[in-house]
Amino acid sequence: MNNLTLEEAIAHAEEVADYDCYNDEQMKCANEHKQLAEWLKELKSLKENKIGHWIERDFVSPGAYFTVYQCSKCNEISWNWYNYCPCCGVRMEGTEDE
Repeated sequence: MNNLTLEEAIAHAEEVADYDCYNDEQMKCANEHKQLAEWLKELKSLKENKIGHWIERDFVSPGAYFTVYQCSKCNEISWNWYNYCPCCGVRMEGTEDE
C-alpha cells in the first residue's frame, strides 16, 4: 500500500476534480474531489499553524467577574480552557497573558 503525503493527496483530489465529465455520476465524483481538496488544504493550513495558546481576559458584568480565554489563532472567546480551540481546532499549549 502506497502512503500519500498530504500534498500528494491534495494534488490527486484536484486532478480528479478537473477531469472531463460526461455524465452525472462523473460530475458528482469531480465535485466530491473538489470539496475533498478544499478540506485537505484547510487541514494543511491548520497543521502548519498547529500550536496556539489561550490569552486570559477579564470578563466583568454587574455583580460578576469571570476569566475567559481567547484563542491566539482565531480570536474566539471560550468560557473554559480546552486542549484544542473548539472554533478553529488548533492545539493549545497553555496560556499567555497579554
